[in-house]
Amino acid sequence: MSEKKGYWQTFSAVDLMTIALFALLLRFVLLYIYKALYVVFPWNQALFPFFLNLCLATVLVMVRKGGTLLLWSVTWWLINLFLQGEDPVYAAGLIPCYLIAEAVAFLVKKYGYDLKSQLVVGTAYQLPIKIWDWWALNVLFLIPYPVMTAFLPVLVITVVVSGPIGIYLGYLFGGKLKEVVG
Repeated sequence: MSEKKGYWQTFSAVDLMTIALFALLLRFVLLYIYKALYVVFPWNQALFPFFLNLCLATVLVMVRKGGTLLLWSVTWWLINLFLQGEDPVYAAGLIPCYLIAEAVAFLVKKYGYDLKSQLVVGTAYQLPIKIWDWWALNVLFLIPYPVMTAFLPVLVITVVVSGPIGIYLGYLFGGKLKEVVG
């Protein structure tokens, strides 16, 4: 008799290594490209959701278990907080964003299996983060108003264009990688 698997499942060592590998790839490789383009701020902000969703979609294709999104988010968040020196107040504000995305992933049911559900989950992941970014820059860090005005269209572009492109490419890459790895 087989047991019905619930949403939360145990992770194998391979699952945990995959999650850690793509969190490290995001923080220590892809974000250096993003940071190198600070010279074109705020337009470099469109790259972050692309890189984030590229790694996110790949992980969700490789590790098809409930809680993967939250575990991956917490992993790269901890790397960001302790190894990259993220502002603790800003970092604390990201936790509810991750919980919202995990709740949406739970509601989608087909967690990480098809492209449509990944687009929903990826958008639900990016939208609260971008809203938090805008609020944090505007209220917490008191960035001048002209920068915030220029930042608003970038926020829309990142959620509507850059993020879904990253999800699509990550979904394709994750599928090919899963075929190779098995």
